[in-house]
Amino acid sequence: MSIACHPESERLYGRWQRLLEVLSQQLDMPIAMINLVDGGDLVFFGIQDAQQRFPRNGRLELAVNSYCANVIRRGEHLLVSDVRRLPAIGDANPTAAMGLVHYYGEPIRDAGGTVVGTVCVMDERPRETSSAVRQLVTLMRDAIEDDLRACAEAEAVEAQNAALRSSARQLLDAMARSGLGEDSALRALGFNATDLENHRRLGSLSASMPRSPGATSHSPPR
Repeated sequence: MSIACHPESERLYGRWQRLLEVLSQQLDMPIAMINLVDGGDLVFFGIQDAQQRFPRNGRLELAVNSYCANVIRRGEHLLVSDVRRLPAIGDANPTAAMGLVHYYGEPIRDAGGTVVGTVCVMDERPRETSSAVRQLVTLMRDAIEDDLRACAEAEAVEAQNAALRSSARQLLDAMARSGLGEDSALRALGFNATDLENHRRLGSLSASMPRSPGATSHSPPR
């Protein structure tokens, strides 16, 4: 996926990276990761891994039989206590080939319910995943989904505001073309002092916005 609110992605990275560090420490897992879908790839967005086996913004094709690709395809959590006992998951699995035999991961969903990534923990040691592991990973997933939802909502509000600004600009341009952009003409239509001031503010807003080709420049009346 393209992360919602791209200008916020570095802020999200910092917040999520701190959460991954806590997750790894609390669960005594050497690796904790957040991966996001981008087209046919899974992108390593956040990683806590002292050995740096997974570079930030590294990619893995979803067609590959990796742990997280299985989570994306199934749309549900995946628990692997020891991948050596599960050839369907372990065969041609590049992550398992690194010696990471234990995995627990949860799907990340956007506000519409689409799976857009994973949050997971891994270990070189076979281990049974306790309820505490599941609870902490689920809490991490919920925090990520809340952040993505907030970003999507902020993006929608900005799009609405941009549409309103565009409508105001078009209205002011039309008024200017018709000769209704001057105070005298507006007073003749019944505009009072407050109306005129609001009109000037709209004119200032319009002047600060990019114009489409052929648009008439409009300056706030004096």
